[in-house]
Amino acid sequence: GIWDLVLLIPNTLFLLYLISTMCHSARRLKQVASPVYNTFYVLVFLTCLMGTVRCAVTMSVRGFNSISDQALWLALRFFQLSTELSVLVLGLLFGHLDSRKSIQRVLIITVTISFAYVFTQGALQQLSDKDDVLDHNIYAHGGVPFWFGSSLLFFLVYVIVVMLRYVPSCNMCGLIIPGKPRFYYYALFMAFLNLL
Repeated sequence: GIWDLVLLIPNTLFLLYLISTMCHSARRLKQVASPVYNTFYVLVFLTCLMGTVRCAVTMSVRGFNSISDQALWLALRFFQLSTELSVLVLGLLFGHLDSRKSIQRVLIITVTISFAYVFTQGALQQLSDKDDVLDHNIYAHGGVPFWFGSSLLFFLVYVIVVMLRYVPSCNMCGLIIPGKPRFYYYALFMAFLNLL
């Protein structure tokens, strides 16, 4: 429908931008020689690609059933959550991650958490009551309690991350927290989004 078109346009434009600047980005990533930046780039590219594919398939296939649409939404949510958690963890541990093996461990953990989250969301979605009087399933995306609980949990995680900067004991115990304010602006913005 119209929402797929609204999501497709910015996804497609951003994907075209990523594709058109891929050679330049590859050179810059090679200069930086940081596996963390390479990982960020690949995760963003895959998430954007998945979002574009989901919108295009939903809009172009006639008779597309709701189970297939839900499966595509869950796959997109998996990519989005994996990217979000990876950005958070890699941002927090940036000074400690210097090898591909340590980044692989972070990705395995974030992918496992994302899979558990999306599996739970999908299971709750299938178990929810489909007979809504208004022909709108208020239990989509795992249901209101799941949505509220997960949003509250992510809000608290991001607030704790922002507060880490102001806790002096973090520096005393040898935990190196990010020094760049942009990371905390990102965490504060994500906390605000999850609060909505």
